[in-house]
Amino acid sequence: MSLPDLLRRPVPRRLVTLACGGYWLFAAAASHVPAKHVPDLEVSDKVLHGGGYFVLASLFWLVLAAHRLARPMRVLLVLSIIPLYGVLDELTQPLVNRTCDVWDWVADAVAAVAAVALWESLTRARHWVFTGR
Repeated sequence: MSLPDLLRRPVPRRLVTLACGGYWLFAAAASHVPAKHVPDLEVSDKVLHGGGYFVLASLFWLVLAAHRLARPMRVLLVLSIIPLYGVLDELTQPLVNRTCDVWDWVADAVAAVAAVALWESLTRARHWVFTGR
């Protein structure tokens, strides 16, 4: 059974949908903590953006797979909505004294592409291994 097939069962579908929604809310809140309350981490801001958006794009891809969206539509939605959300996220950060940085958005978009590439590759590889097509 493929991952998209497994996710189409009611309980896994609900769980991945809740995980995506919860993570998205957490990410939105975390990215809007006022600058004076953000701890100084020893990690590059771009690495944090890339990692965070990779997880967000992955969860969103899994939700769309669980809801039986066809592969082209799934890819289109993840690669349009996640970067669009990244722009909105960056544009609203100055409201809490944080900087709006185009390179943060680039990291977000690259992470979304990487997540889609990974999940689509894994799905196709599994199909090819088990069906020979």
